[in-house]
Amino acid sequence: MSGEAAARAHVLAVVANIKQFRVPFYQRLAERLSARGIGLRVAYSEPYTTEALKSDSVDLPEPLGLKVARSYMLGGRILLQRVPLSELRHADLVIAVQANGYLLNYPLLLASRLRLKRVALWGHGSNHQGRPGDLRERFRRSLLRLPDWWFAYTERTADHLVGAGMRREHITVINNAVDTTAFASEIAAVTDQELATLRAQLGISPGDPVGLYCGSLYRHKRIPFLLEAAERIRARLPRFVLLVAGAGVETDLVRVAARGPAVRYLGPLYGRNKATLFRLADIFLNPGLVGLAILDSFAAQLPFLTTDIPVHSPEIAYLEPGVSGLLLPHAAETFADSVANLLIDRERLRVMAAAAGHAARRYTLENMVANVGDGIERCLRTTAGTPPVAQSR
Repeated sequence: MSGEAAARAHVLAVVANIKQFRVPFYQRLAERLSARGIGLRVAYSEPYTTEALKSDSVDLPEPLGLKVARSYMLGGRILLQRVPLSELRHADLVIAVQANGYLLNYPLLLASRLRLKRVALWGHGSNHQGRPGDLRERFRRSLLRLPDWWFAYTERTADHLVGAGMRREHITVINNAVDTTAFASEIAAVTDQELATLRAQLGISPGDPVGLYCGSLYRHKRIPFLLEAAERIRARLPRFVLLVAGAGVETDLVRVAARGPAVRYLGPLYGRNKATLFRLADIFLNPGLVGLAILDSFAAQLPFLTTDIPVHSPEIAYLEPGVSGLLLPHAAETFADSVANLLIDRERLRVMAAAAGHAARRYTLENMVANVGDGIERCLRTTAGTPPVAQSR
């Protein structure tokens, strides 16, 4: 081995599985780090059964990707991944996903405290779908200060970590994103003929108001609420149609609703087919948990409408209520009336659409890669086990 190769730093990221939308992020991050003499490898496993139903997990090509065996327990709540010890030893920094149920995190955090290994966590900081005072959340909070570094999804996450005692200088805010630039280009490239063909297939006439939901179909997404709201909107706007793309444990609910005139179900869509769907829509409806779908909505210049439930992921911070979309009470009648009113008010809809497009240019994959890359370089300059906690006052 040459001296140059021996001196090369190595980063190992460990994630549960690889989502299709994450592949460009890992590839671009690897390119950025390589240009700075840092190698990256991503260890991952097959998804749990219910996660696989979403049909959005893929393999990450080698050598960047390293697929490892795993075992799930307690209905998928506990994950044990068999990452080779040689990979862990070789890494100068291990980045793990924050999760109480990921068993590998505990020896990693211990190694960090013993100054044997630099360890960073990546995540939300808290479980936004959990109850703040319960035992699991108190336990989660007790672990927040243990890693050498944190990659926080948003500024809101960073504020939570600082409140728990983590030093601000050991936190990198990544502004979690998808490739909005590429997706916006795909949407812009959709032709009038493609739109006409899709309209004909779906039985939608030009000028008909179209709502869109694209994402996973599971409990926190409030799919029954969405379907009820679609019926109520249709009662006010008889030509309204809700398009639903995605998959998950509540797919059958959508299939049943699609027997009526208000809903069309298209299954999981990607690439050009997904872009054409977004180009066709007027508005994005997401009454349940808000995640990265908000950025797809913004890239398509679609106002984003959701509700004020307490389980949103940190990406809800990207929404400017009344500007790029609406944050509404969690009541189907109120939600439906607000959607219908916005679809009728075409000038307000146009202004919101422009604001959504502007937001998409702030939260980009390029910026996320730069943020994570800079954070990795800064972390590698620290000593493993350096106390990452703020000094008590």
